[in-house]
Amino acid sequence: MENQEYRALRDEMHTHFQIASQHYLTTILATGAILSVALSSENSSPWLVLAPLIVIVPLAFNYAGRSEAITKIDTYIQVFHEGSGSSGWERRLTQITPKLGRWGFAARLNRFVYTFTFPGLGLLCAVLFASQPSVPWPLRLAIGLATLVVFGSVEYRLVTVPSRRSLYLQLWTEMANAEAEPTEDDGPTATRGSQRAGHACPPQSP
Repeated sequence: MENQEYRALRDEMHTHFQIASQHYLTTILATGAILSVALSSENSSPWLVLAPLIVIVPLAFNYAGRSEAITKIDTYIQVFHEGSGSSGWERRLTQITPKLGRWGFAARLNRFVYTFTFPGLGLLCAVLFASQPSVPWPLRLAIGLATLVVFGSVEYRLVTVPSRRSLYLQLWTEMANAEAEPTEDDGPTATRGSQRAGHACPPQSP
């Protein structure tokens, strides 16, 4: 049963990763295509540079939500299915990442790019709109502030994923330890929770 849960969770995490990657690529391609049309024509409406936001905003929140879901599953697997046993890909990957040197830097740079792409594209659209002389300045200001608020919330969710990862590790570990505590009805027989908690590992920072 636990092996089935492990495989199901790995498949779900892989699905989240695939869809998030597709949304990331779709956002870049759609934004580039729309802005190239908007900037190549002198008679185009100034509102056309804001059209990419129709794609960027929902996909940005979806991307952030899937990143959160991946973190939950990853930490759950690390505590309940890997722990300190011989099988421990997630746990061991977390431990060696800070020791990878320049390759670790490349991974952090890659994460930085992924994290700031959505807000960066959204702010680019807002800046291009604000640069249109035909647009009244109060409207430019309103659009700029709205963009900052929306993508500020997206950015906050993305940049705080590492800290929430540590929190999820702590919460899952506490749950495993609580399930391992014997009750009066358990008797001398080990419960399934105790079996799981025997593999639980303490929280580790990424």
